[in-house]
Amino acid sequence: MGKRRKKPQESIGEMDISSLIDVSFLLLFYFLVSSSLIETENDLKMNIPSSAPPTSEGPSIEPLYITIRPNGDIYEGDQLLDRYIGFEVPLLSSRLEFYNASAKATGEEPTVQIEVSMAAENQSFMNVLNALAGEQISQISVLGVQ
Repeated sequence: MGKRRKKPQESIGEMDISSLIDVSFLLLFYFLVSSSLIETENDLKMNIPSSAPPTSEGPSIEPLYITIRPNGDIYEGDQLLDRYIGFEVPLLSSRLEFYNASAKATGEEPTVQIEVSMAAENQSFMNVLNALAGEQISQISVLGVQ
């Protein structure tokens, strides 16, 4: 007797996904090209100090020291400038305006050193950075403390 060939059975659950991979890469490329940065975050330009020694004798005006405590309150030394309530920091803004004018009067760039508690709310730190950007102060040094 002759042998009959059996037809190969087609698997019912398989699908060719090679075209789906191409489509997913095209979508990824499209979203990467079409995305943009948030404007308020993009405007915060800072000059981070380098490890090289200074080339001049140093500034004749002292840096402004700002401390952000664990509860989000903003201090200059022992003086409370603003409490962490929302997005507004009017006392800090007026202090930065005065400091910026004093530094420009001496012909120096205003320098601000920020000491931030790691337990503080991020929004409090962003409020300080926004106030600095509002006064166009870009010489900033940040120290994170426990």
